[in-house]
Amino acid sequence: MESNKITRRGLIKSGVATSAALAAPTIWIPASAASPSVNVWTYANFIPKDFKKEFEKETGIRIRTRLVDDQGKEFNLLAAEKN
Repeated sequence: MESNKITRRGLIKSGVATSAALAAPTIWIPASAASPSVNVWTYANFIPKDFKKEFEKETGIRIRTRLVDDQGKEFNLLAAEKN
């Protein structure tokens, strides 16, 4: 009958493998996901254009707006999205 002993070498190998597995998702992030942006769902003309330009200029974060005409419908779409 074979016994399962925990060795220092086996423990180190497991630690390295676990660390690599946890770090892997950060390595494969697409470039578009890494670019700073914020999604805003808003009514037409609710965010002034000059505010948007100034915010993007000062922070480097792009504002992507999606116009909303029906709050209930948009909430349901937002709740249904996976990302």
